[in-house]
Amino acid sequence: MTATDGRRAIVVGAGVGGLTAAIALQRLAGMEVAVFERARDVKRIQVGGGLQVWTNAMKAMKQLGLMDELVANSADLERFEFRTDSGNVMIRILTSQMSQELGAPSVGVSRVDLHKILLDALPEGVVNLGSDVTGFSQDKDGVTIRLADGREEHGAILIAADGGRSILRNQVVGPTPAQYAGYSIWQTVGHLGSELPERDLFGIWHGRGKRFIFYRVGGGQQHWAAIVNAVPGGGVSGSQKAALLEWYRGWDRPIEAMIQATAESDISRVDMYARPKPLRTWGSGPVTLLGDAAHPVTLNLGQGACQAIEDGVVLAKQLRAAPDLVTGLRNYESARQPRTASILTVAWNIGRIGQLNNPLLCWIRNTAMSNLQGFFASNTRSWSAYEV
Repeated sequence: MTATDGRRAIVVGAGVGGLTAAIALQRLAGMEVAVFERARDVKRIQVGGGLQVWTNAMKAMKQLGLMDELVANSADLERFEFRTDSGNVMIRILTSQMSQELGAPSVGVSRVDLHKILLDALPEGVVNLGSDVTGFSQDKDGVTIRLADGREEHGAILIAADGGRSILRNQVVGPTPAQYAGYSIWQTVGHLGSELPERDLFGIWHGRGKRFIFYRVGGGQQHWAAIVNAVPGGGVSGSQKAALLEWYRGWDRPIEAMIQATAESDISRVDMYARPKPLRTWGSGPVTLLGDAAHPVTLNLGQGACQAIEDGVVLAKQLRAAPDLVTGLRNYESARQPRTASILTVAWNIGRIGQLNNPLLCWIRNTAMSNLQGFFASNTRSWSAYEV
């Protein structure tokens, strides 16, 4: 399959999944690609804090020729710990040792840096900003997308990678409203000073109705995220920083210091929405879904971006190997649905456990986690060992 075959792929959405798919379609499947993105400025896409790219996704990035650049702009996740709010270690996983055994590192990276790596890997003119896609129609030659400004674009296939609140998903599978997960995330990336947890630590602290995450990303920066049971858009009347300091008062010593070292303007909030039930159908004919549009994984396993990266590489490989494009799309869906369904479900359930607020239930959770070191280590290794 080559670009001279006249096979043009249209990708809607220029997030991590959409850009990875575009790169993979060009480099692994030899296709012509056009990406259409609603945002007019890439800075609107790059909002947020840090991301984890585990070994499984890092191996996919290696196949795209981007692993070394990602390593250079990230920080190794060397030691992964679940802790109580007072700092007691419940589970410890030596991720650096696991990564060495599996042949690629696991890293922390800022969303800005990862997105820039992906964007720079595409030739100029592939990504069309300010292009709001409102729908599509199929015909015998492929698919035509409609844009809000009246334009139309035609391609042989359509990859809908327009995020967790995908517009195109509704046309593919019907209305499936996103569900609020019950918690919001306050987060930042920056240089936070010297009073930090150990340098090699990727930590998740658990309290009553609250969690706190910390790890390093590229350029000597740190990422933290406070995950708090809240109503969507509510829970804070006034300073976000003051509210966070109140919520996390008395927690393990570095946490308050990290919040205090962060400027109010550098703290952003995201209400977590997802769909806890996996989709059975991702597309039909020349159309399919990818990334959060297909499987919006909550942050609880650090696999959301990783699964979108895997999607892009598997998609390109299946299209390259199939006798025709439509068969390739269905093969991609069959290959990806079991894995993403499992990760989506586990991530959602771990989030529910993290939301526990009752003191007795929190004690039971912490005790159980302390006795499940082997289980968590085995599953983390299993997810990370996957190769596309």
